[in-house]
Amino acid sequence: MPIFNKHYSLLFLALLMSGCHQLGEGQSLWRIASEGIIFDGQLQTHLSAPSIQCEQCEVKRQTDMRPSGPADYTLVSENHKLKAIWGKSSNAALYIPNNAGRTLINLAPDTETGVWIMDLDSTPKPLKVGKVNYVMLGADTYQVVISPNSQRTNFEYAVLVK
Repeated sequence: MPIFNKHYSLLFLALLMSGCHQLGEGQSLWRIASEGIIFDGQLQTHLSAPSIQCEQCEVKRQTDMRPSGPADYTLVSENHKLKAIWGKSSNAALYIPNNAGRTLINLAPDTETGVWIMDLDSTPKPLKVGKVNYVMLGADTYQVVISPNSQRTNFEYAVLVK
């Protein structure tokens, strides 16, 4: 009887190890924290994005001229799907590309609560500064971290598409 249990124990251990290995391989290299977007354990910025070591990734930089000044964006697509956005602008707005071109979402500060209010489909949504905020646009979930400076003349954000 002990040999029978030993075989089952070894089989169970092998299955358990195999399952743990597969879980480890299936984890995403992308995540977001209050500091910004992290790829493969390294914090990334709009400056470091072009050097991300990802064979399936394409990095694009874009500048839009606005009356308030230039707005710079760095976009990363993975397997032809948008994965990450870094934005820097002189006005408080999130730029999110979509099939129709782009969505530009204006933000306004709420001085009483210290949050920024996202004007989205007539339903205001609060975004906390330096925190991961979850936003649904269509069928996609976006994780957003905003970092406005105190004078509100420079507005930076990072977006990770889930």
